[in-house]
Amino acid sequence: MTDPMRFYGARNRLELVKNMAIMMHSVATFLPIWKITSVTTSEYFMRTPHS
Repeated sequence: MTDPMRFYGARNRLELVKNMAIMMHSVATFLPIWKITSVTTSEYFMRTPHS
């Protein structure tokens, strides 16, 4: 989904921010978002062609 207004069911920017805050609060009640440890599982090396 590329349209956050549609995803969050918002009709304007204020409602978008409100709905996003409601979702973040809901998720934070069962998932400690601020304490999640991130671990890199894949690494990709990009090489640029020689000039």
